[in-house]
Amino acid sequence: MHTITILGDGGLGGAVAADARERGLTVRILGRPADGRHLPAAIAGSDLVIEASRGDAVATNVASALDAGVRNLVIATTGWTPTSAPSCSAGCRAWPR
Repeated sequence: MHTITILGDGGLGGAVAADARERGLTVRILGRPADGRHLPAAIAGSDLVIEASRGDAVATNVASALDAGVRNLVIATTGWTPTSAPSCSAGCRAWPR
């Protein structure tokens, strides 16, 4: 069975989770971490990470997923600013750390 981790526990994350569960997938939803960064250990073992949080959290969340060994990512976040995408792209290109 595939495990999907959704980063973001708002409306979008909840809707994606409900659909995935209806399809028989194992789903973990992680809300906003207190220190602003998800620990890679919390994401490790995921077959897919869906980033559904906020534009200002995307780059950090993608970096945590990559550090956890996840290679299948979907970025579904809204609210991007002109500076969000370049920082995320730079982090992806800089991997592995």
